[in-house]
Amino acid sequence: ALQGQQQQQQQQDEEQRLQLQEQVERMKEQLAQQEDRFRSQQALLQSQVSELQAALAAARSAPQQQQQQQQQQPHSPPSRHPGPSRPGHTTTQPPSSPANQRHAPQSSDHSAPSPSTKPHTKKLGATKLSGGAAMAQAAPANAEAAGDGMVSGSGSGSGGGSGGGSGGIEGLHTAGEGAVQDGGAVGVAQGLPGAQPEELQQQVQQLVSQMQELQDELTGELKRRRRAEQQLELQQQKAQAALDKQVEAVQQQYTQQLQEAAAALAALEKAKQDLEAQMGRLQTDADAARAAASANAQKLDQARAVVKTAKAQVAAAERRAEQAEQERNELAAEAKVTSRKLQGATERIVAITEAEYQADQVLRRFAELETEMAQNRDLAASADERISAAECRTQQAQQEAEQAQQQLREAQEELI
Repeated sequence: ALQGQQQQQQQQDEEQRLQLQEQVERMKEQLAQQEDRFRSQQALLQSQVSELQAALAAARSAPQQQQQQQQQQPHSPPSRHPGPSRPGHTTTQPPSSPANQRHAPQSSDHSAPSPSTKPHTKKLGATKLSGGAAMAQAAPANAEAAGDGMVSGSGSGSGGGSGGGSGGIEGLHTAGEGAVQDGGAVGVAQGLPGAQPEELQQQVQQLVSQMQELQDELTGELKRRRRAEQQLELQQQKAQAALDKQVEAVQQQYTQQLQEAAAALAALEKAKQDLEAQMGRLQTDADAARAAASANAQKLDQARAVVKTAKAQVAAAERRAEQAEQERNELAAEAKVTSRKLQGATERIVAITEAEYQADQVLRRFAELETEMAQNRDLAASADERISAAECRTQQAQQEAEQAQQQLREAQEELI
């Protein structure tokens, strides 16, 4: 029973340990999912930064194309009708002025941007990249620093991710401000409105705000993760303390049960010794009863032999008595014959006298035989009484032996 209780307690402890492990694994999986989600968001922001860098690179290559077009422009005939520079914007200078001739090709170039810059101009929401090109020429180092800061911030772990991300955000914000200021100055110098740098600044500010939100969310999630880890550690400590208390209580209970079992075992040992002693006494009594029964059986056999001998003697005496009676009858008949012959023969008196003497001897012998037969009958009666007494003693001994065997069986059953 104690081993069964110990096994049940061990099974319960194992189940509790497995439940705690499952809780820890579930929390780890949740944290891993959250980290994957943050990494995907960081990758998305990195892709946006890469697109912004590509847009800056495209804007950086736009002035070189403009310079090439300006170098090729003097060989071409002058255009009297310059193309529109921007939707909703037309030049106010006369066609014959040199300024119009200078700005007309530029506006036509800006109205038809190169294929490499079309996707980026759609995302930025602008139709011309002259201000963006100036901005890219003014602050390429800041943009590259911002991109590097973003990549390093997103690639770091949970402990240094917030620092790297904040550095990337600050670098991107600085690059955006410098680019907007430089781009606005170049745009004003070329006579372009400041709408495109403002849109770029808005894009940069939106990206900075998204990075800031991601940083705040990552910081909050790290705090929640630390709190969850602390709470999990506290729960593990509490569970371990409860388990230790439970194990100690179970050990005390098992110790008490073992002591009680030892006391009960000692009592059982004493009872076993008492039963063994009692069984020894009963075995001795049974052996004595068996010996007495055996002696009584021997006495009964002897008495039966004596009775058998007495019966044989009685039978022999009866046979002798019958023979004597027959002889007496014969002698009586002879005596009658002799008495009849006495009347006529005197010379046979001696013989008759001898015959009478013999008859007297036979009568005495018959009387002796009757006396012996009576004695034999008394002896047979006393033998029957002795046989009956021996049979009674034998039955009593058998009953005592059966009682001793019954007590022996009961003692053996109690011992078992």
